[in-house]
Amino acid sequence: MMFSETPMVVQLAKDQNPAVIAQLEQIVEKEAELRPGAETIDQLTDFHAAIARLSGNKTLQIVSDMLHHIIEKANRSLQPTKGARAEQAVRRSVKTHRMVLDMIKAGDAEKAGELWSRHLRKAEEFLFNGSELSTVVDLLE
Repeated sequence: MMFSETPMVVQLAKDQNPAVIAQLEQIVEKEAELRPGAETIDQLTDFHAAIARLSGNKTLQIVSDMLHHIIEKANRSLQPTKGARAEQAVRRSVKTHRMVLDMIKAGDAEKAGELWSRHLRKAEEFLFNGSELSTVVDLLE
């Protein structure tokens, strides 16, 4: 997935900008009410997009913007929207977004980066588990 996000998360934790934290807080609060469904998948990617937008790193933001539509396509086409697996995925994502935000607030850059890397790896495994596709790039073929 978008491993360029990890240095962005690290930088956000180092900066501890109150305005940035407030925007991320709003997204996480909305996520707490989410239930599985097609719209939920898009809403969960909002947190990822906000990290890129708010990071202040223009180069990584441009790269992230270029890849974002590919990631959205992967999420929509591969991620289940119904059933226990979908419910568990939503709960885990919401919980992880809250945890990484708490680490950003605390200024714990190392832990935030580690958790975010793990979250992105798990998300990729979840998307491609049981799929004939093996990478996001396969979606473009």
